[in-house]
Amino acid sequence: MKHHFLDDESTIESPIRSLNPKTKFITIIAVVLFVVSTPADAFYVFLLFLVLALILIMISRVPITVFLKRVLIAVPFVLVALVAVPFVPEGPGATSYSLGIGAAAVTRTGFLLVSNVLCKSILSILFLTLLISSTPFRDLLSGLRELRVPSFITDTLSFMYQYLFIITDEIQRVAFARDARLYGNRWIWQAPVVGHMIGSIFVRSFERGERIFLAMKARGYDSEIVRHSTGPLRISDYLFGLIIISGACAIRLFGIGL
Repeated sequence: MKHHFLDDESTIESPIRSLNPKTKFITIIAVVLFVVSTPADAFYVFLLFLVLALILIMISRVPITVFLKRVLIAVPFVLVALVAVPFVPEGPGATSYSLGIGAAAVTRTGFLLVSNVLCKSILSILFLTLLISSTPFRDLLSGLRELRVPSFITDTLSFMYQYLFIITDEIQRVAFARDARLYGNRWIWQAPVVGHMIGSIFVRSFERGERIFLAMKARGYDSEIVRHSTGPLRISDYLFGLIIISGACAIRLFGIGL
């Protein structure tokens, strides 16, 4: 298919890309766990995690714009937390910050809530994007299978990845047909058209799924997908995991000592 918007960057040669997918998955997940367990007021710790993320991004040679686009995913969650700030209570005599609008103020607890969501969301997205952008999706799934991740999860992800591009083509064809009928792009007045489009795409996807499943059964499919091995771990894999996890652990322990 002509669509390759999911892991286009995974073809970029770099020291991180050459590592075993199992090593990268375990290492990145461990770092993310260290990030999410960091106290909300440990801003220096978040800064050190950001430095670690930037160093890995530089080594991966993936354009920084890829990471910035992924970071935008965190914006809705931050906005939700921001809306909740005025409703966060604070004990008597606690610190608050004036907004300069009458008596409106933000409590210290509310400020920590927003900063906590913002820092942890951005850092987690940076590290997970690094994992996806430096590992072909097929290799990542193979690594997950070798790590004994339940097959129904890895198989579902595999089918989703393979047929997401086909569904994208279906959406484009429906959109072309809509535009050919002089669709005015007026969302309020043309809401029924959008509803019919969504229904049509759902029906086509459902019917295609049934046809694909019957074709697979006819070819002997018995809930077992052909798999390929990612190979044994090398010295570089052990060194990478040891250095990065140790560094993340040291950063987290630094936060405990603050």
